[in-house]
Amino acid sequence: MTQQLVVVRHAQAVDKLKHKGHDRYRDLTSTGVKQARKTAQELHDKHIKPTIIITSAAPRAYHTAVIIGRELEVPPNSIVVDSNLYRCGVQKWLETLAYYQSFRCVMIVGHNPELLELCHILMDKPPSKLPKA
Repeated sequence: MTQQLVVVRHAQAVDKLKHKGHDRYRDLTSTGVKQARKTAQELHDKHIKPTIIITSAAPRAYHTAVIIGRELEVPPNSIVVDSNLYRCGVQKWLETLAYYQSFRCVMIVGHNPELLELCHILMDKPPSKLPKA
């Protein structure tokens, strides 16, 4: 079976300098919410609907995943939140993808630099940068 992988970097989050607290807990801005919706529309237009969405537990990634999932009508129980996917390194992402290899279309939502590194490992022609959702 051929698996389709959709890699999504979280949408725009609150600026690091304006956020009081740990970087992990930064959430989306209103622009970020719009970016996530736009990404969902682009996926819909391309007839891409994940069978599962795997996301970092960081609020900016989680909320990006939830918005995209809701817009694409992915069942909420098909969104997997993994607290180990924040600043985890590319090897953890590879292990996670191996675990979910039986799913037809997998979307992952997370952070750079790990997602860009993952693209460089998995793609013949990886992007030079990974824009936010």
